[in-house]
Amino acid sequence: MGFLLEDGVDRRAAAEALVWFAFNDLGCLHVELNDRRLAPEQMTGSQYAVEP
Repeated sequence: MGFLLEDGVDRRAAAEALVWFAFNDLGCLHVELNDRRLAPEQMTGSQYAVEP
């Protein structure tokens, strides 16, 4: 359920882009993300509800 990204890619930016894509382009009602390389503290202040 996590991202498969090249080294150096901003994972928080990818997570934020996922929100836009899922809700606006796909019409999703719910999104969950689990990425072992994205620490909960990196998502502080984001649109996600963080549950470590």
